[in-house]
Amino acid sequence: ASNNILKYARYIPSNGWYIIEISTQGGVGNIKVDKNNNVHIVFDNTLDMEYRRGNGSDWTIYSFDNLFGTRPSLALDSNNQPHISRCRTGENYNVIYQKLVTGVFTTSVVETADNLYDTSIAIDSKGNPHIVYYQGLVGRLRYAKNTGSGWVITTVDNSSVFEYPSI
Repeated sequence: ASNNILKYARYIPSNGWYIIEISTQGGVGNIKVDKNNNVHIVFDNTLDMEYRRGNGSDWTIYSFDNLFGTRPSLALDSNNQPHISRCRTGENYNVIYQKLVTGVFTTSVVETADNLYDTSIAIDSKGNPHIVYYQGLVGRLRYAKNTGSGWVITTVDNSSVFEYPSI
């Protein structure tokens, strides 16, 4: 995003670069391309959080509450379905996990604690989400996984500050 304008660009060999404006309220986001060459984008903006899926010209758009959310992370499962992790900040700090199920995003709270920030998500071969994030001020790197029966959360390291973790 530049000047709060989020843009999508792709290179077309016969025509050069194709650039379109996604949002004038663009913020920090994440982008993936699936096995069918569809583009998946999730980003926060000044009003809410958005997820878009499309071919670069036509988009299906989902908006959901931002509640002061920070830096969403996006992963695709083997069926090209999106999984999103993000943190809500403000009065309550939550690590949030969202998954698209029959056209609707389901939401679960992974953890609630002070100063949770900056998630990263991956989906394993069984479709299970794995999320890393850090707990600021106390300097904890946290790891959460869900195997279908709930979230299992562990502290990976508590000796430093881990901004922008990646899994």
